[in-house]
Amino acid sequence: MRTFALFSLLILLPGVATAQTAMLRGRVVDRADGQPLAGATVEVAREGLRTGAATDAAGFFIVAGLRPGRYALRVSFLGYTPFEDTLSLDAEGAMLDVALRAEARQAGEVVVESAPELLPEADRLVRVRPAEVRAIPTLTPAPDLAAYLTALPGFVPTGEQGGQVSVRGGEPAHNLFLVDGIPLYQPFHVLGELSVVPGDALAFADVYAGAFPARYGGRISSVVDVTLRGGDKQRFRADVSAAPLLSAVQIEGPLVPGRVSAIVSARTSLADRVGIGLAREPLPFQFGDALARVHAYLSQTSSLGITALGSRDRAELRTALGAVGVSEWQSEGVGARFSYLPITYAVLAEIEVFFTRLDSRFRAPSQTPRRSLVEEGGGNFGFRYLLGRSEVHFGLQARTDHLLATTGAEQAEEYLTEGALYLDGVFRGGRFSFYPGFRLATFPSRSRVLFEPRVRAEWQGERHRFHAGAAAVHQEIGGRYTSNDLSDVFVSWVPVPEGAALPRARQVVGGWSTGGARTWVSLDAYHRALSGLGTEGTLRGVSRGAEVRAQAARGPVVLRMGAALAAVRYRADTLAYPPPTDRPLRLDAEITGRRAGWEASARWYAVSGAAFTPLRGAYRDVPLRPGTIPDSPGVLVSSDGVPGSRRLPPTHRVDLLLAYTRALGPARLSLQVAVRNALDRANLFYLNRLTGERYDGLPRVLSVGARLEV
Repeated sequence: MRTFALFSLLILLPGVATAQTAMLRGRVVDRADGQPLAGATVEVAREGLRTGAATDAAGFFIVAGLRPGRYALRVSFLGYTPFEDTLSLDAEGAMLDVALRAEARQAGEVVVESAPELLPEADRLVRVRPAEVRAIPTLTPAPDLAAYLTALPGFVPTGEQGGQVSVRGGEPAHNLFLVDGIPLYQPFHVLGELSVVPGDALAFADVYAGAFPARYGGRISSVVDVTLRGGDKQRFRADVSAAPLLSAVQIEGPLVPGRVSAIVSARTSLADRVGIGLAREPLPFQFGDALARVHAYLSQTSSLGITALGSRDRAELRTALGAVGVSEWQSEGVGARFSYLPITYAVLAEIEVFFTRLDSRFRAPSQTPRRSLVEEGGGNFGFRYLLGRSEVHFGLQARTDHLLATTGAEQAEEYLTEGALYLDGVFRGGRFSFYPGFRLATFPSRSRVLFEPRVRAEWQGERHRFHAGAAAVHQEIGGRYTSNDLSDVFVSWVPVPEGAALPRARQVVGGWSTGGARTWVSLDAYHRALSGLGTEGTLRGVSRGAEVRAQAARGPVVLRMGAALAAVRYRADTLAYPPPTDRPLRLDAEITGRRAGWEASARWYAVSGAAFTPLRGAYRDVPLRPGTIPDSPGVLVSSDGVPGSRRLPPTHRVDLLLAYTRALGPARLSLQVAVRNALDRANLFYLNRLTGERYDGLPRVLSVGARLEV
């Protein structure tokens, strides 16, 4: 009853506001292709009054609380020529569509002009734009989001390959990855630095490394929320690229000019077929992905996006003794997002539905074959109310999960459901903003109800910005890792055992940033108190650290550097020890130069080795309690009684890139030569503690590629 009353109050508040004041509403798009511009700034000013709003993912905006009269209007977006005009508002307000023109750039030039920004609604590490993704060198001619994410100080790949990432000391299963509202349980390919989302299909991605907003739930470490482009609404375009590790084709264009468009992408790896000659040994990897998205403006105030994507990966683990193991997985997802801007109320409404699936398998010599199946469906019904300079966000979410875990003849299957309500807002005054909120989650299948408060504050000056936040988060589904494997090649997704404590995190974060458009510095610190960890939910822990990112640019040369200091400790009774995700130090440095279509870059990456527990022996045929899924053929005992007493060797790598881009009439041709692991270092990919079988990551690899955009 209280929830209904609160919901009714939120519905009525905008109506009261609109009865006394006028509203300016509309959308902002790219003039060239009709794409919505999310995050564009709309400002109105009159007689010392200045206010405004930012566009949402569909390009819609509302500026509420305006008195009738004449205003100066300015609409701006990074990389576009600002639009300026005057407009008159009466008591009924106005509807406005703005099409911005992109600023002219030289062929092949990529200019990153934005300092690390913070969303006005949330504590996030960064908002990733396509320009930032294109600025990170990769082994493929086309950009990829994963290359950018794994360059952030707090994001650490758990192995040279394997497709798993630890964020600020959390386990890979503690991360939430969304694509147009579709959760993906395996968002990275087996090579780790390639995601299942083509970089050229990206509109933007919001990266939250802690204390994320109340609309996100079900994970305790990080959130990556990706929004895709809808395709060119004015003309057809094609993008073809070829490289040994990944070749791709992408086509986009209007289905109904100006209103409905589609984008289709398909990518596949040729590493297993052309690897010989590019490396000193075959590259036993097979992977690829496909994506299709349709976006439509149903009217001036509504839009619909439908997305479908899938991926497949297979890797053969060949050891020096000739033994072969296989890790493979297949993922699919489909979803729809409807956005609506009512004529009467100062509210943006959004409805999302989705279905996602992951089927992964792993088999290796001397181990029992394993399989994990996850199927999840659900939806979100959210509102964003604008009350002058303040906002209120409200939403209802629901999902259901089917999980199947198999090890040999043992099998566990379970169904889970979750319903959630979230409410948060922003209250602005001068340079200070305050963001309170909460999330209320219920699990009918487990008779659990959880309350999660969230809060953040921010002060924005001319050159400096400070922010701080705190949040309580949890998750009902976790990942189980095989203790024999000293890398996370395989994750078995399982529910938390009934009666066991849920994995929880109480997070405190803070940060400072300063600088201009091309030269800047940011510093972030965090502290996480963890509980409910481990198979039985009996472990506690703490994760703390600090991260610094910096960029310095002079002319065509850009230098980027990052460093992260971290400490992760788990506690069982009175024993404290580092888990495998404890990586005390990570360093990154990259220098890039561009001139007259040429680009040259070098990147160095280094991270401390993971902690592990050496063996004394293995005991086979140990009786297990009913319902337990064994993850190894024996019970392991540490050599000295202290978990995490040894560390694997550190990982470090140097990558080089040389590229040239030239305009060919309306088309653009790019040629690329890249060297991965130029120092030919043997970085660990997979090691079985029980058998001693080891597989290293890629050796030195030379890649030659080409890309044609029409």
